[in-house]
Amino acid sequence: MYLKYIHINCDLGEGGEYDSQLMPLISACNIACGGHAGDVKTMTKTLLLAKENKVEIGAHPSYPDKENFGRVSMKISEENLIISIINQILSLHKIAQEHGEILTHIKPHGALYNDAAKDKNIAEIVLKAIDKCSLNLPIYCPENSAIFHLIKDKKKVVFEAFADRA
Repeated sequence: MYLKYIHINCDLGEGGEYDSQLMPLISACNIACGGHAGDVKTMTKTLLLAKENKVEIGAHPSYPDKENFGRVSMKISEENLIISIINQILSLHKIAQEHGEILTHIKPHGALYNDAAKDKNIAEIVLKAIDKCSLNLPIYCPENSAIFHLIKDKKKVVFEAFADRA
């Protein structure tokens, strides 16, 4: 069987200066929604850029850690992490609705992505938060990860490969 399509997703709305150059080259974007980067203004700008380029729009929640750009695992209560993830996803969802768009997926960011891949407890917390959003969206995650094994029979999963990682 031959590969006919490569679905390229990119993390955007994180303060980088090349979002507008990258957007036409991708099929999906993961928009920072306030945890590690982003605010209403940057989420709106990035979402409108995705709309203009007909790019799928995903929420990119993270630990609430702008200081470390969400790249450091955090000691945070389950309740506070759930609230943070819900607020991030729903803030982008609200902006999408205001502009006639829908979210197509969720992809955790940085340390949260890595922790949910390795740690069943963190994966469960992430999934609780996502479920409380009631959006029933596919989740981007690594194959054979902790989060994958928890959702494989319940939600659609999109596996990723990283061009810049071993």
